[in-house]
Amino acid sequence: MGDIRKIYQRIISYNPENNKVDQLAAKGEHHKLTDDGCVESFYTDEKSHCACGCFSLPGGRCAEAGCGRISCIRCHQHCGGSDNQTTAGCGKPICREHSNYLQLPEGRTMPFCRQCYGRLVRKQRWLLVGRAFVQFFIDDKEQHRE
Repeated sequence: MGDIRKIYQRIISYNPENNKVDQLAAKGEHHKLTDDGCVESFYTDEKSHCACGCFSLPGGRCAEAGCGRISCIRCHQHCGGSDNQTTAGCGKPICREHSNYLQLPEGRTMPFCRQCYGRLVRKQRWLLVGRAFVQFFIDDKEQHRE
């Protein structure tokens, strides 16, 4: 016999980058009568993988221009760190592909977006150049004593 009842539940997310709908998961129920009068029930639970390749729950959407990928809870991060955030980052959500890691002076390695990473790297280079320039003009008194 045919199906008596079908129930579909889909979890979707609207992607503002490409104006499409991403399907995150789907559940389904099928109930039908068998030839001997019994009701058969089938339950399906379908999960799609996130952009990071994991099958865990979605953590968030990347805010980098042109990306909009959904990554899982474990792989999803924010610019400047998710748990113990630093003020050097802007805090926007980023996926694993757009995470640029930089070691801060206090020793922590943090993910940054492209803009913040470029700004911090330029700042570090200018500090290095400035220190080298200042060292050129500082007299080393111990060398002159000899």
